[in-house]
Amino acid sequence: MEFIDEIGAAADPGEVVRRLHRAVARHDIAHVSYLATRDGSNPSGFSTTPPEWISHYQGGDYWKLDPASRIPEHDFTPVARAFDDRHPSFDFSGMTREIHYEMREFDVLGTYYLRQPGPEPGSIAAVNFLTTVPWERYDDWLADKAPTLRMMAAAVHVRMAEFDGLGGAGPGSCNVVSVDPDTGELAPRERETLQWFAEGLRAEGVAERMGISPRTVEFHVRNARKRLDARTREEAVAKAIRRRLI
Repeated sequence: MEFIDEIGAAADPGEVVRRLHRAVARHDIAHVSYLATRDGSNPSGFSTTPPEWISHYQGGDYWKLDPASRIPEHDFTPVARAFDDRHPSFDFSGMTREIHYEMREFDVLGTYYLRQPGPEPGSIAAVNFLTTVPWERYDDWLADKAPTLRMMAAAVHVRMAEFDGLGGAGPGSCNVVSVDPDTGELAPRERETLQWFAEGLRAEGVAERMGISPRTVEFHVRNARKRLDARTREEAVAKAIRRRLI
């Protein structure tokens, strides 16, 4: 499997996560994370979520309420949730509900995460796939993608066990390191965003057409610029057209 060779060549855990992100970007996945813990709390790991979200997540102690961080010992059941009250899987309330609704500002509309024994004795780890798929299509998306994602997550768990620790978090803390996605190709929502700009729409019009906020539009543009090594939105559109990505 090409993906196994890809992560096998990664020099460090952060690069494994970066290569995982590159491999799953075409599957309507905005971000990926790898978290490990020895005692069901105090997670450490790597994530391609934006640095501003990780800072917000850790600084506000949000991780203490996040089921993906509080990994129950010996519970390896996959977790699948769409972040919308209209989907039966979204059973959060209070601050936990608010946290997941905040993630929607980064175009994260659902999650699928898979737990396995961690890289160190007595540890548990989770690979978390954060999807851009709306709640109406979530079940169909999951049925289609879950087998592939499970195989990829299993390969990641094996590869992570080959590294010497993850720089574990101290008691009562969380240590998640931001990893630049740098996939070299456009994710579906980034491609769609640049396509609308190429057709002459302004940011407000793009947001309306895509059913997202202007802030999320800028988020997609910023990621697209990074992937295409473009200094401006206009340069990103030009490079995308030249490479026949849009």
